[in-house]
Amino acid sequence: MPNKIANRFIFPGSSESLVTALRQILDFVAINLPYHINAANTNFKVKAIVTELLNNAIKHNAQTDTTFDVFVNKDHLIIEKTDNGPRFDPNGIFTSPNGPPKSPIKLTSDMLHHLFATANTDTVLKFHCEEIQIAQNFDINAVGEHFGLLIITKSADEFLYHYHQPTGTNKFSVLIKLP
Repeated sequence: MPNKIANRFIFPGSSESLVTALRQILDFVAINLPYHINAANTNFKVKAIVTELLNNAIKHNAQTDTTFDVFVNKDHLIIEKTDNGPRFDPNGIFTSPNGPPKSPIKLTSDMLHHLFATANTDTVLKFHCEEIQIAQNFDINAVGEHFGLLIITKSADEFLYHYHQPTGTNKFSVLIKLP
């Protein structure tokens, strides 16, 4: 296998093309994974991540194409989703009058995890989860807007959001380490 294999996928942003886009990306990853990798585990992670990123594209960027770049080498797999939709600014992190906070901001929770975002700069967020005690009185209706981000964060080894101000593009980058 070469040092790095890459492919670009263009998603037109319609729900009708979601299954086709998901299959194309999953097929590319399956064909290009190194032979020593647990394909079932990696494919499960990729399917969860790409499904959530595609849903995000439909929900927030249905008017224009969304680009998926997928890179595979012997050590890791990277999935990057780029779009021209509205800037992702959860809880006003980037638009705060004092600039982005230095401490993590809780975005959502489920009955097992809290999802946090930390501003690395005024254009980059890093997501991470913390496990919590199982909530006895958890209300499923309380699961917030950013539950898909929690799924991606739990499936990935690293999950970042980058906003490129000159072009107004959003990039979600996901890294999966390959054992």
